[in-house]
Amino acid sequence: TTPVLFQINKIFPYTLGLPIFITGSLGLLLLNLQLIMSFARFIQQIVRKLIKSRRNKKIKIVMLKSELISLVIILSILIYFIPNAFLYAKWTRFMTPILPFFSIFAAFAFYKIYLLFKSNENDSQEYYTKSEIFSSKFRFYVLAFAFCIPAILPGIAYMSIYVNKDSRVQSSYAIYKKIPNNSYILSETANVIDIPLGIPNMTIPPKNYTVISFDFYNLDEVHSLFNDLIMHLEKADYILIPSRRIFTNYMLFPKRFPLVTKYYQLLFSGQLGFAKIDEISSFPRINLGNIKLEFPDENAEETWTVFDHPVIRIYKKVKSYSRDEYQKLLKPDKDPIILKSNR
Repeated sequence: TTPVLFQINKIFPYTLGLPIFITGSLGLLLLNLQLIMSFARFIQQIVRKLIKSRRNKKIKIVMLKSELISLVIILSILIYFIPNAFLYAKWTRFMTPILPFFSIFAAFAFYKIYLLFKSNENDSQEYYTKSEIFSSKFRFYVLAFAFCIPAILPGIAYMSIYVNKDSRVQSSYAIYKKIPNNSYILSETANVIDIPLGIPNMTIPPKNYTVISFDFYNLDEVHSLFNDLIMHLEKADYILIPSRRIFTNYMLFPKRFPLVTKYYQLLFSGQLGFAKIDEISSFPRINLGNIKLEFPDENAEETWTVFDHPVIRIYKKVKSYSRDEYQKLLKPDKDPIILKSNR
């Protein structure tokens, strides 16, 4: 992952919401431009005074007073952001301390817009009546108020994740309802918790499943896992994908993880003999009567979505293959590339 760009694409839009992220970024840009221009003027005046052999320290202090506050804020953010942005594990929680500043920068952006409206009024006083000038101010206040509505919508939408049942609980109910007793289920290891969950006080009678938490992480490195996978595929009645954690990351590097990539390609295309029968998600959403606003966030950083409200996919076997047929399907064109895992 590319530092800085990863945070811009995978963290800030989801944690802040697009309105605050975009407006806050604009405010940060405007603040930096203001600082650059102020210090450029300041240096220019110092040079002029040096040429004239005159100095006015009081003026220099007054000029820098407001800019120093902004400079301290920006430097504080950069000192924290830069080293954390370059960490290998670029988790959302590492960015938490700087998130409130985007609201401040968004307010600064609107302050600059307000000054723009105000300057237009001053320039136009000879040509416009007071009612027209008031109308200009009114338009700005309407704009600012209108911004507040979309700015708070993401926060309201994310509350729905915690008001409603967790996607892992929902998927457990779905599994108990749709998957027969004594079924053989191929799942994935290294998720927050294995599903289906044991849910007390269920109206559905408890069922006995054989759930295999398979190690797809090392499939391309440990040859014995390939034979194990073939065996499990032959036995499996259902395949369970508890999150996008493995396939999203590993399919980005097909040459490095040819077996994992081919497995998911065959599964998603239906060529593995399994068909998707359910997909359970708990995306942020707002329900307004018959209107449903949903904000899919599966592509956000892992700890924001996979650990918190993963999308769970359930596949049912619709066509059986023998071990030899599975081996032919999954065997990559070239021998697997054996590399040490960097996880």
